[in-house]
Amino acid sequence: MDLQIDVVSKSNGKALEHTSSQLQSSARQLILQRIVSSWSQELNIEAPWAYFAGYDPRSWAAIVVLKDMGQETTFCNYKTDLTKAQFAEQVQMLAKLHGQYYQSQHPDFERLLIYKDRISNLIEVGLETMCVNGFRAAKSAIPPRLFAKQNEIWPCTLKSVERNAALPATVVHGDVHLGNWYITPDGHMGLTDWQTVARGHWSRDLAYVLGTAVSAEKRRQWEHEMVEMYVSELRKHGGPSVTVEEAWLELRRQSLGVLAYWTLTLTPSENLPDMQTEEACLCFIGRICTMMDDHEVLDAFNF
Repeated sequence: MDLQIDVVSKSNGKALEHTSSQLQSSARQLILQRIVSSWSQELNIEAPWAYFAGYDPRSWAAIVVLKDMGQETTFCNYKTDLTKAQFAEQVQMLAKLHGQYYQSQHPDFERLLIYKDRISNLIEVGLETMCVNGFRAAKSAIPPRLFAKQNEIWPCTLKSVERNAALPATVVHGDVHLGNWYITPDGHMGLTDWQTVARGHWSRDLAYVLGTAVSAEKRRQWEHEMVEMYVSELRKHGGPSVTVEEAWLELRRQSLGVLAYWTLTLTPSENLPDMQTEEACLCFIGRICTMMDDHEVLDAFNF
């Protein structure tokens, strides 16, 4: 079965007018692909089934028609309180995705946008300003020790992106915060909103789910077990053999890129839409930054 991907832009038309022709060319190429339904079945992971996906290249309006997921499906948000088993399912699903498509030779793999290029496109529409402003605006949610190092955050974010680009790539979801998960009627975890799927290193998805899925208290109790399980599952599904220590080093570095998605969301530029509530942004920024502070992630860039 072909690896078929569709990417639908979340940005509005005004923002896209400010992007480069390279972004528009890459987006058009990707949007021509079909959505993730076919390979979600191939992987045997829980994801929405799409009947149709399309867009208008002039207005950049887009539509995705999904199969009815049922009234008993529970869509998560920042207030959802996951169990340890549900947290583990999230980690296992990502390991399966990352393992199966690790350094894939499938021709469609090469057609995916590279994570670094996605960030470069955001830089063109003011990512640095949005992230700096968002970090400052979220001061109340950020551990004081980390906030005191605010001048190091953006430079290390750029290092994080470069590091990601230098590592072997797989298919990454790219936006695995809790609001993009759902719980099926039988209690299993499903993953939706695949519009930022890309080629990148698995450690960013892993850092993202660890940093946003559960409260800081629960994460501290479960995170080491989850990373050990991820490493085992990644290898089981065709990925590389990495040590737990190696996994922790890379996910610490990638947490900066995770934070960037939420600081920009808290204080978007006038060219971008409001995508989340302030409460959701502060919740996730607080969780991510607490994980960063717990693991002294800025020290991971001394290489």
